[in-house]
Amino acid sequence: MLKSLFKRNYTSLKKDIDTGVLIIGNNLSSVLTAYEFSEKNINTVVIDKDIIHYHKNTDQLIESECYNLNKYNSVNESNKMDLFKEILGIVYELDDVNKKLKDKINYSRNPNISYKTERGVNSFQLFSEIYYDFGISINKFKLVKELFKFLKKKKVRVYSQTEVVFYSIDNKNNVVVMTNKGYKINCKKIIITANNTNLYSSDGSLEKNSIVNNYNLTNGVLDNLLNAKTILNQYLGS
Repeated sequence: MLKSLFKRNYTSLKKDIDTGVLIIGNNLSSVLTAYEFSEKNINTVVIDKDIIHYHKNTDQLIESECYNLNKYNSVNESNKMDLFKEILGIVYELDDVNKKLKDKINYSRNPNISYKTERGVNSFQLFSEIYYDFGISINKFKLVKELFKFLKKKKVRVYSQTEVVFYSIDNKNNVVVMTNKGYKINCKKIIITANNTNLYSSDGSLEKNSIVNNYNLTNGVLDNLLNAKTILNQYLGS
């Protein structure tokens, strides 16, 4: 019974390896970041200190997402339109992800537009805003599960129960990571999507050129996919 439950678990790292990018974490952010890098055929490895396995009870976990550009009060209207186009591109990419995962993530999209008018402090002032709701519904747990399976087919290496205990950076900004079992991972960049304090210096900072913090479990699918694409573009431009 126990063997059957965990038969699809990923094993721990058992040898020294080289990779372009090392992603630390087992969550929505890590799997979407790994997906973005794998789409550009960048050598990518994902590790986590806990057991990585497929979630079993995921049928009922469907969430809706909307993206309100009005939360960016400091952004002018022209830039808001550019941001809207960028987010719309992310939505289309999510459509494509769903197709690649063969509609196994309970994904649907029913966009709608609403118009809202409010009076300011001065009753003669009217403020009007247009809200665009992408109308996305998605099962985030199934997304993580199916993306990990998809990444495995794309030869992305995934290791569970593998924790970073020490790292060093050479004069070319390459990173050498030592794991809890004494194996080395040589990489160009580390992307943190889990709360791994071993990668922070004593003052709480990160090595800017070599280590990127993408740890934010409160963000939704759109935000995480947008962050992943931003990190990818920074990597390609470095």
